[in-house]
Amino acid sequence: MNYRINLHILVSAWSAVDKLYYDEHFNGYDWAAVNATYRKRIPLFDFSHAKTVDLVGEMLGLLEASHLQYLTAEQAAGDIPKKEDLVGLQWPDAFVGAGMLISEPGLVRMSVVESIDPRSPLYARGVRVGAHVVLCNAVNPVASQKTLDIAVSTISVAGVSHYFVMPVALAAARPTNFERRDGVVRVNNVDWMTFANVLGSLSGTGELPGLIDYRPLKLTTTSGEAGNGLNVIEVVNHSSAERAGVEPGDHLVGMGPVSGQPFGTYDYRLRQPSGQVVQVRTDPSEHTMGQRLMAKLYERVAYAHRGSLVLEFNDFNTKNARWLTQQVAAHPGQPIVLDLRLNRGGAATALGEIAGNFLPAGMLLGTERGRTSSSELRVPTGMTATDVPVTVLVSEASSSAAEVLSAALQHYRRARVIGQRTAGQVLIAQVFSLDQGAKIHIPIASFKDPSGVSLEGRGVIPDVAIASSLADIRNNRDAALECAASIDRGGDCSAAPPRALSLSQRKCY
Repeated sequence: MNYRINLHILVSAWSAVDKLYYDEHFNGYDWAAVNATYRKRIPLFDFSHAKTVDLVGEMLGLLEASHLQYLTAEQAAGDIPKKEDLVGLQWPDAFVGAGMLISEPGLVRMSVVESIDPRSPLYARGVRVGAHVVLCNAVNPVASQKTLDIAVSTISVAGVSHYFVMPVALAAARPTNFERRDGVVRVNNVDWMTFANVLGSLSGTGELPGLIDYRPLKLTTTSGEAGNGLNVIEVVNHSSAERAGVEPGDHLVGMGPVSGQPFGTYDYRLRQPSGQVVQVRTDPSEHTMGQRLMAKLYERVAYAHRGSLVLEFNDFNTKNARWLTQQVAAHPGQPIVLDLRLNRGGAATALGEIAGNFLPAGMLLGTERGRTSSSELRVPTGMTATDVPVTVLVSEASSSAAEVLSAALQHYRRARVIGQRTAGQVLIAQVFSLDQGAKIHIPIASFKDPSGVSLEGRGVIPDVAIASSLADIRNNRDAALECAASIDRGGDCSAAPPRALSLSQRKCY
């Protein structure tokens, strides 16, 4: 009986995706074969169903899609919209510690084998065309080594995972070992920096190489996506993180509880762009600071700053759309800064209503494309668009509907986008009910911006890339906000004064 329940949990999730998921190619997997693979892995004794739910999550993870998630009855008990199309999740992918706000990793996409020679050492291990694969150094080599142990993680088109380590002849590091030309990365000889160089080619620009040709391995793969990792997106002044010299953009490489200290005391290790690693420990006295940072994930506030009206909201929903429209109407002629740096998206209807405050009715916001049909998302009628200057603040935590709005305003040159490249998580999704109160959040359509570009996995590239430095933080200066307010007044970022308003100094409406 227990096995049958667990089988039903897995099959119901698989069937919903099989029927409703927008991509009929299922990220290159044979979805029917995946079903057979995961049926064999259902635990015989899992009375809490926890292991089965984890297995379902692993299966859905093969599709490498944002907005795809299985929810148990307990997880689904929250207020999740049931009928509206969603352009984003309703919960933030971020956490707080030691005065830092840290973003969760962006999507990581494995490379896919495009071609493989039967003489390849990977072919002998069962790797075939269509398999998903990740290659990296198994260990750091030493000077005396003549071979490099390469760790290979691979998943077949049927969803069967395999991991192995194999030695490859190690070459001396030369400029010709690694080349990038015409959208193709060529690895001519393997040296100890090979995979670091490949990883660097996949990071940050939004312009990924099309293929990676590993000549010594007789293997060609797609580029994949390295993801953003766990990055700091905000630091509070006078916090443990600030005192340690942590800045936005620093990368979390390790964390853990501290033995012998009060519960909730953690050490964080962060790597800075210079390569230096700094360590930060939480301070129990900073509990209120942490609560304040966490509250920012759900914040909605309007305030004046240097002549501009700053509108900060973190969900696209009916209440926030109505609130924003009221704020715009109540401050005619005042330049606007839309702060979407922690906005995680929401309902498509709210997106249209909010866009109607800045773009004329009928303007194309983007195109949704499902398996069998497509539709256009346009600015609705019945609204009056303001003509005041507008700037938009974004970060790598900005996702989905926040990205769609930013991209549309940028495309029509209605606003300049300021900050950091966004999350690249833009799919149209719905929540569907399963048995026993469980639900599943499924992307039902892809989304392209008004220029026809898909934002999924790419994100919005800001017109002005800027983040607060440690000096800015210590002077309570929000560099992106200063830049936006300066542009709203017809200036540029260099014209910004040295100090911005702190939270306690805001004049709120």
